[in-house]
Amino acid sequence: MNEEPTTPASPEGFTSGETTASFLDEAFRTQDVGKITRALGEVVRTKGMSAIAEQTGLTRERLETALSEDGCGDVSFPEVVAIVRALGVRLSFEKLGA
Repeated sequence: MNEEPTTPASPEGFTSGETTASFLDEAFRTQDVGKITRALGEVVRTKGMSAIAEQTGLTRERLETALSEDGCGDVSFPEVVAIVRALGVRLSFEKLGA
């Protein structure tokens, strides 16, 4: 499962919490840190980097570095949790192979 998550057809596609959750779930299912980082960055850029920075308490510059478009960002787990919360979704887990 190494495919890139399927981006909604338009930027407005992330206005729905379900669409955002589905897109990020696809990325997390790959277990590829670069793909996860790119997906988070894509949603954050669509929703507004400054707005998400304000909600997370991170600077805009930190978000841009952490969620670089090349997927090589240096995002910490606490930052991921804060970003996911600001996006209005949550992380969940399931047993592998389920």
